[in-house]
Amino acid sequence: MIRQAGWNLVPPNTPLTSLPPRPLPGIHDLGTEYPVYAPFYRRPTYWIDAHHEAIANLPEDGALIRGSVQGFLRKADALTLYELAYLAPGDVLELGSAWGLSTSILAQAVRHSGRRARVASIEIAADFQQASRQTIQAAQLDPFYESLAGAAAQHLPALTAQGREFGMAFIDHDHSFEATREACTALTHLLPAGGIAVFHDFNDARNREEPAVYGVYRGVCEWTMHNPDFAFIGIAGCCGLVQRRTT
Repeated sequence: MIRQAGWNLVPPNTPLTSLPPRPLPGIHDLGTEYPVYAPFYRRPTYWIDAHHEAIANLPEDGALIRGSVQGFLRKADALTLYELAYLAPGDVLELGSAWGLSTSILAQAVRHSGRRARVASIEIAADFQQASRQTIQAAQLDPFYESLAGAAAQHLPALTAQGREFGMAFIDHDHSFEATREACTALTHLLPAGGIAVFHDFNDARNREEPAVYGVYRGVCEWTMHNPDFAFIGIAGCCGLVQRRTT
């Protein structure tokens, strides 16, 4: 059974608190349910701010949100990205930007959080790099955006060597097992205690039906099973979440 994300009873303004670990879903449960958004951290109001609520009111085409930027996010995906980017300490890492839908949501959250931080976005395709840049410029989010053109295999080791840390990461670049495993290895160094990684298309039947192309589920399962510092903390939409423990 796919378990819905819950409203965890932790004090407000403590984003580094370890959230309760949850059991990994079985592979045959993937894509059978898509849990709706529920806050991961307790706060006085359900929505973080008006910008967060605006995402909830976006029209949908099938299961995907539709706005001014093209993309493939469910409403629960987008709302979770906004919440976690808003609360994350420091910079946010993104692997794969496409047209910049997730990039703009992450950057908006960083801007409205009031902290001085950026979304470091890695994108290998030149046309997507340009599209994302245009999306960011149109939304006047340039101060909160760092474009890293090229492959994740190139940038992740460099970011590690630089000693960079990211309070949150969104992984949506290459869905293969090898690429997911590579990202997980890098996140072992890039995520500080309490940092959260959001894996898009983790809760997707293609992990079972097309294992040669979709290995997100397998990669996350192996990572968390062999690294006790990291725990699976739930599903929102088609995303699976992993957190580095604080103790």
